[in-house]
Amino acid sequence: VVKEKDTVLDIGTGSGLLAMMAARAGASKVIACELIPALADVATKIVKDNGLQQKVDVIQKKSNALVVGVDMDEKADVLVSEILDSALIGEGVIPSLRHALQNLVKPNAKVIPAGADLRAILIETEHLHRVHPIRDISGFDLSAFNTFRTEDVSRRVQLSLLAHTKLTEEFPMRSYDFSALPPVTPDTNPEEVEIKVTIKKSGIVNGVVFWFNLRMNDQLTLSTAANGEMVHWGQAGYMFKKPREVTEGETFILRALYSDNLIRFRN
Repeated sequence: VVKEKDTVLDIGTGSGLLAMMAARAGASKVIACELIPALADVATKIVKDNGLQQKVDVIQKKSNALVVGVDMDEKADVLVSEILDSALIGEGVIPSLRHALQNLVKPNAKVIPAGADLRAILIETEHLHRVHPIRDISGFDLSAFNTFRTEDVSRRVQLSLLAHTKLTEEFPMRSYDFSALPPVTPDTNPEEVEIKVTIKKSGIVNGVVFWFNLRMNDQLTLSTAANGEMVHWGQAGYMFKKPREVTEGETFILRALYSDNLIRFRN
């Protein structure tokens, strides 16, 4: 994607790896921003160790604090980032890219990755249900320990290691085009979308497990599914407070709540 003489913006550079790859691909200048000071210091050293300090500028700032004309000479031709978690959007990729598209890159700039498609299944899992929330453990009431538990969020799971029963086939949730993001949607006022899912096996729905297929460009897609290329990412698991018994063949109404930083569900 990166062409000779391109200016590249790398958001959340971490080690500086993607920034150096962009420089190697021919970019004339790479602006690599990193919020965490210790990471920015190490990225600066790594760039220097690889002889790319003339092409790559590591700036210890959040991307929405960058100013064209101060931190970068011109708007970028290519926007690169890896600010994704197992639930796709929990590290702030949507607001970060939205700001960059509006303020830091040229019109029709190329974006890597280009977008993502969310997929999900409904599962039965007594293993996770026992501790989400915490109830009775070995005959003791530990429910007061939930004071330390963050409610209404998904957590990273590894479906291949989790004892569970799939109650549905995998189904599509939502697709994101990282070049044309939805309007600002605060976590306090999420967009609600109804998803109808056919139950394939009778059981008890404890929660939703979801993952994403990351579209790098028109040709290449990488998946965080349990059998995907990015399996190390893990999947996201959301457990319902009140499980629901279901019967094979019935239609389950799942409500997905989407905001800029969170994906939640209601059953």
